[in-house]
Amino acid sequence: MKRAVPRTRLSHASALLLYRHMDESYRAGLPLTEALQALALGDHGDPVLAGAARLLATDVAAGRPLSEAARRHSRLFDPLDAAILAAGEAGGAMDESLSQLAQAAQTRHERERQLRQSLRYPIIAGTLTLAACGFLLLVVVPQVETFLVGLGGTLPWATRLLLQVTQAAQTILPILLTLTMFLALGWKLAPRLWPSLAMERDGWALRVPGLGIVLHRMAWARVAQALALLLRSGFGVTQALDLARATAGNRAVAARLAVAGEDVRHGAPLSLALSRVRGAPALLVTLVRSGEQSGRLPPMLTQAARLQEQDAQHRTQQLIGMIEPSMVLVLGGLLAWVVAAVWGPLYGQMAMMGGGM
Repeated sequence: MKRAVPRTRLSHASALLLYRHMDESYRAGLPLTEALQALALGDHGDPVLAGAARLLATDVAAGRPLSEAARRHSRLFDPLDAAILAAGEAGGAMDESLSQLAQAAQTRHERERQLRQSLRYPIIAGTLTLAACGFLLLVVVPQVETFLVGLGGTLPWATRLLLQVTQAAQTILPILLTLTMFLALGWKLAPRLWPSLAMERDGWALRVPGLGIVLHRMAWARVAQALALLLRSGFGVTQALDLARATAGNRAVAARLAVAGEDVRHGAPLSLALSRVRGAPALLVTLVRSGEQSGRLPPMLTQAARLQEQDAQHRTQQLIGMIEPSMVLVLGGLLAWVVAAVWGPLYGQMAMMGGGM
């Protein structure tokens, strides 16, 4: 029976398991083909990882180098990983390359895990807040509307406004939900249909207040980490920069780094080339310059990547700290409005009844 070929890129967790398994197997003297076959048949419960291991095992058994096998399946493997593997094969340091890839995958996995943990509560709280607001406006208020109108007399302005907002929400909300779905789908698919829009979309993302600076810091952290990994593997600065800019995750940042690559090709030091890049973090440029002067460029790039990640995490926590009280205020304000709009007419009616007795 022919097995399905995975069509999605390996997750950070899957890449960590793959490279760690290959690293440990290689150091133990187990042939890579056998190690990959064992991983393909393992009980890890990850079909994408099993498929990737099976494809690599087939190509390696056919006589292809591991780097070429990874390059052939670019949907699964990052080109940066294939380059690191090729450097290890050429220099006879495959164990070091596999170890570096495992460490890099662990760093990416930890960063992704921390980001998910940071965003989990705001997403849940925001969803519950929107659901509660929708329930109040679309279910609770319409049920008491007939009762309020039946009380007679002139309703307070807060009650009249609430009833008007509810009626408008019943008409507009389905349209807004449909429009939001189409916009989200267009944001994801438009760059695939019109590649020229991808650069514009990523540029817009960097200009979003609050979120843009976080995306910017994360992009530079990925580039610095990739540069450090490539330079440790023996790549020259020019080739390392060309490969590393593809890891930015943002086409606008990658395009700016392409200009820096041209400067390096013409003899400019990396620190000078980066200093000319619009939006390049000043601290990163300073650390790169220090690394060039001391001959410790890879460690300085690793430190720069760590600092950029920490700054992105700090700014993310600040955003979350602003969002959480805002959601509480929105929900609390709406509840207070509904209570006041319902209680006002009741209080007025009871006052009239008390005055007539």
